[in-house]
Amino acid sequence: MVTTLSCKKALSAVSAIILALLILPTGAEAASVLEPGTKSDAVKALQSVLKQEGFYTLSIDGSYGSGTVSAVKEYQKKNSLTADGKAGTKTLTAMGLLSDAEVIQKGVTTGAVNLRRGASTSYITLYQLIKGTALSILGSSGDWYRVRTGDGIEGYVSKNYIQTEDDTVNKVYEGKVINVSSYLNIRADKSSSSDSIGRLTNGSIVYVLEKGTWVKIQTSTGIVGYCYSDYILVTDRLADPDVSITIPDYTLKRGMNNNADVRRMQERLKELGYLTGSCDGNFGSITYSAVVAFQKRNGLTADGIAGQKTLTALYSSGAVAQGDQNGDSGGNDTFVYPVPSATLRQGQTSSDVKTMQTRLTELKYFSGSCTGYFGSKTLEAVKAFQKANGLTVDGIAGSKTLTAMYSAKAEVNGGMSPELEARIDAMIEHAKGYLGVKYVLGGNGPTSFDCSGLTTAVFKESMGYTLPRTAYTQGYNDFGRKITDMSALVKGDLVLFNTNANDGDLCDHVGIYIGNGQFIHASSSERKVIISNITDRWWAEIFSWGKRVFE
Repeated sequence: MVTTLSCKKALSAVSAIILALLILPTGAEAASVLEPGTKSDAVKALQSVLKQEGFYTLSIDGSYGSGTVSAVKEYQKKNSLTADGKAGTKTLTAMGLLSDAEVIQKGVTTGAVNLRRGASTSYITLYQLIKGTALSILGSSGDWYRVRTGDGIEGYVSKNYIQTEDDTVNKVYEGKVINVSSYLNIRADKSSSSDSIGRLTNGSIVYVLEKGTWVKIQTSTGIVGYCYSDYILVTDRLADPDVSITIPDYTLKRGMNNNADVRRMQERLKELGYLTGSCDGNFGSITYSAVVAFQKRNGLTADGIAGQKTLTALYSSGAVAQGDQNGDSGGNDTFVYPVPSATLRQGQTSSDVKTMQTRLTELKYFSGSCTGYFGSKTLEAVKAFQKANGLTVDGIAGSKTLTAMYSAKAEVNGGMSPELEARIDAMIEHAKGYLGVKYVLGGNGPTSFDCSGLTTAVFKESMGYTLPRTAYTQGYNDFGRKITDMSALVKGDLVLFNTNANDGDLCDHVGIYIGNGQFIHASSSERKVIISNITDRWWAEIFSWGKRVFE
């Protein structure tokens, strides 16, 4: 259900737009000439462009002094313009700072935001616009507006920070969570001190009900609240936020697999902060412990079975979220299995060992048969669990190890055995050996690569696995498991990006995820193989999905 904007707020927004219509310049009239002696943001934009193109080496201070005059003259000579040192209409147009483009609508900045030379954070900043700056909107490029400022300078601004005339009516847009390493709190009000009523992970899609410094959003399962604008990318795609949830008329319980109602329940538990695993439709121990935690927090019988009372409470608007990570967790720790009192060691055979093997299998540390015998494979799995969970690595399952292992908060291994992890680590080190190798379109190595040439070579040389040759086929062909949640990526996953919004597909660039939010790839812009941070705003915005080839 969409919340209607108040009349007062709507009138205020309309007033701002009308004011902008009255005071903003049209065409190229305002910045027709910048002359020596001028001091303004427009001069900062001029200096920024001159500096990027190698004509200006002094500080960008907005003062049109002798150094700027000399740089303008050199630029004019290089571009066959009259070399008078004045930045007139022809000079500013040649720099891309001025045009006669018609205004399509007006807007106002909702916070401090950079005016950039192009439609990406990879372009230089011309200068910073303060909150409340009136702008003329000239066009749209993906998630960016091309705008004209009050001084006539043109550049690009993220749509996240612009309230347009269209926003004063009740339009709802699709949004995406970005720049988040763990989770983003959904707040009850426009403040970081407000109660957390849910959580979102990186890449989550939401409905944007209101723009601003705090964005009002609605999740796919019906939670309505506020998130800080730095973490919500607002697209120009209109959306229908009506969320219709049909509560299953049967009980959901442990052991159900590939079930659509279980998947929907997992999505709701994840948004409320109880589930940290993937939403795969499989009701395993992690989902079980999330249900128990929800039941305890919401005053229900904590049996881990999602019957009518639990499901009705879960999907209600009054469902109590887990709360902030550093806040009240809603009671004592939740355990997936009863914790044995006896210490378990190599050489033992017992039902407790079998239960431990089952738990280690669920957490993806153990890949053998659960026979109840504590052998060498079980020993290595226990050590791997201890290492991942910050415990003494001795392979002995004592009280601390078993308590941590059977806790709902136990660290999952990321879906690979210790043996596979070692091979993946070796593959990543092999890929790093190509750092600095030049980018050449069509390059297959070893002296040059393009993006898919690098991934193809590394997978073949390290793992003996033959990938299809292009980024498109690596993204779309039927192999591996698709990973849509950026926070669920593990080392060795392929990562696909939509670097060309106009070509009709979502897989234009590919790299290899190497852990800790980083991926290695052959970059066409940097002209070499580099490591980048996938949570940086540029990459987070265009991330399409991952592919898990090895499990």
